[in-house]
This record gives sequence, C-alpha cells and structure tokens, in this order.
Amino acid sequence: MPGGFVLAEETLEQAAFRELFEETGTKDVYLEQLYTFGDPHCDPRGRVVTVAYYALVPTDKSPLLAGTYAATAGWYPVSAFGFASSAPGPKSSSKTAHPRL
Repeated sequence: MPGGFVLAEETLEQAAFRELFEETGTKDVYLEQLYTFGDPHCDPRGRVVTVAYYALVPTDKSPLLAGTYAATAGWYPVSAFGFASSAPGPKSSSKTAHPRL
C-alpha cells in the first residue's frame, strides 16, 4: 500500500494508522513496525526515510475500500509476499517507493 508523509503533530504509528484508514477504510487492527529503509538516493524528491508497517486484518472484519493512491488494493495471503517459494506477490507500483518494498 502506498504510504504518505507524517504530519507535524503525529507519531509514526498514528501516521501509519491514518494512512491505512485513508487508503483502505480499515481501522482498529493490529499494526506493527516492520522495517526502516533509508537509502539516501531512493526518492527523486530528496531525502526520505521509509518506515514499513504490517497489519493483521481479518478479511471479514474490514471490507476493502480502496482509496485514491491504493486504487488497485486487494487482500493477499501472507504466502503472496515471497515467504512461500512459488507464490507471486503483489508488486509496488509507486515510482518513488523504496525498491526493496
């Protein structure tokens, strides 16, 4: 899912929950910081640090409502993210996303 910038008075976690809700309509779920990416040359706009989060969302609890930057959002099994050797995972379409995301 595409991310966004942290607002001036937000914590990283608040920003992650806000972005998740704005882009998918999902709220009140388990969210945890996964990894931080800091390649100084990954974004043509300038220095950007990317903090990746993951959420555990029961599909019956939250129908997916794709937002503006997540128009092709979908639910994927964990195996779709490369943890299983043969499962193709969704690819990031963001031109400014860190290449390892």
